[in-house]
Amino acid sequence: MVERTVVQRRFTVTIPKEIRERLGIREGMELLWDVEGDRIILKPISLMDLVGRFEGAVDYTEEVKEEVERLFLHRRDG
Repeated sequence: MVERTVVQRRFTVTIPKEIRERLGIREGMELLWDVEGDRIILKPISLMDLVGRFEGAVDYTEEVKEEVERLFLHRRDG
């Protein structure tokens, strides 16, 4: 998928709606920026990325991760 956007005043950009929806990006989420050659890589930080900061502190299974994300996203929506 290729989308086009414009760098606005103060260097802000809007993530196109189709990409936001496809990746589940919501207002307030943190994103990681990286550069590979002449490409910018922008990646949403998942719960597992955050858990990785506390490696060994908690043993999260895929099921626990999905449940926590579901509860987190539900709480933010309502």
